Amino acid sequence: MVDHEAWSKLREMSRDFLQPWEGTWKKDALNRDSFYNLLYGRWLKYFYQAAYTWQIFLRGADGKPGELVGGISIENIYRGHEQKATLSYWIGQHYAHQGYMSEAARLVCDFGFETLKLRSLEASCSPENEASKRLLQRLGFAEVGATDRQYINGKWRDMILWNKMRT
Repeated sequence: MVDHEAWSKLREMSRDFLQPWEGTWKKDALNRDSFYNLLYGRWLKYFYQAAYTWQIFLRGADGKPGELVGGISIENIYRGHEQKATLSYWIGQHYAHQGYMSEAARLVCDFGFETLKLRSLEASCSPENEASKRLLQRLGFAEVGATDRQYINGKWRDMILWNKMRT
């Protein structure tokens, strides 16, 4: 598990890179209490099998995790007749465009389909987020074409909905 210091440092260094694509950050978003509340909320969702969250690390020379580079999750898990969930992810600015998220997302999609037995995964991204659109295309997601409104960085914005079905 990542500690608060590594997580807050990476998020702060990447603030300008991440904020155009994420919900509005609260003033205390990077403090220790907010971090532990986030972890507790993630643990509760995991406990109730509503979400699974991972931190992404570089491989250390000794085989142990190295630097934190980002995070990824399967959230909003619907069972019953739908068997679907949402893929969410973020990466630190200095680690973007190096293949780390592609590798992590492939593994997480495989987990969703093979282990969780999901039928589909959904993701959404801003029409302007070319890197995220390319990632989803590489992963085999198809653009659904419908837009979904989300409150991003202080205003409501259209989002492109993407879907990947289990093969």
